[in-house]
Amino acid sequence: MRLFFAVPFGEETLDRLCAAQELLRARANRGRFSPRENLHLTLAFLGELPPSRLDALDRAVKSIPFPPFEAKFDRLGCFRRPGGSIWWAGLRPTPQLLAIQRSLSDALQREGFSLEDRRFVPHVTLARQVEPDHLFPDGVPALRFSAPVGSIVLMESRREGPMMRYFPLLTRHAVPPGTQPSHITPKERNSR
Repeated sequence: MRLFFAVPFGEETLDRLCAAQELLRARANRGRFSPRENLHLTLAFLGELPPSRLDALDRAVKSIPFPPFEAKFDRLGCFRRPGGSIWWAGLRPTPQLLAIQRSLSDALQREGFSLEDRRFVPHVTLARQVEPDHLFPDGVPALRFSAPVGSIVLMESRREGPMMRYFPLLTRHAVPPGTQPSHITPKERNSR
C-alpha cells in the first residue's frame, strides 16, 4: 500500500482551488490537472507499507494534539521541472500548521517510520507537467483565503488506469482544547 497523511478540504475550499486551476488551464499549452477529489495538503508521505503497519500509524496519529484551526492560502507558485512545472496553491506556514505537521512527523518516527528528509513546504498540487513555465508574465495572481482544518486522513494511493486515486483508510478528527480526544474512525475500504 502506498500511503500518506493528508488534510482534506471542504467543498468551498475545493471550489476555490478549482477556480485557481482554471486560471492555469486557460494559460497552459499542456498539463495534467489534479482531479477535484484528489486535492489535499500532504502532511507526511510514507511510501509503500504493508497492511501490518496500520496499527502503528493509528497509534501515531492518535498521539498528537490536534485542535481545529484555519489554514491560510496565500499564493500560487510552481516547482520548475524538466518536462513541465508543478503548479500549486501555497499555504502560509502558520504556527498551528507547522506544529501539527511536526507533531505528526515526530510521532511517526517514534513508531519507526522513515520520512522524507526535506523541508515542509505546505501546498496543494493543482497541476503537473505544465508548459510553458512562465504562465503569468505580468505577475502571478493573488490567492488569499482561509480554510477550516478539522481532520487528518491516512490515504492510500492507487493507480487506476492512467489516473491516481486516493482512498481514505483512517480519519483523525480535530478536538477543540479542553474536550475529550477524538477516536480514529476506520473508513470502509473501497473495492479494488
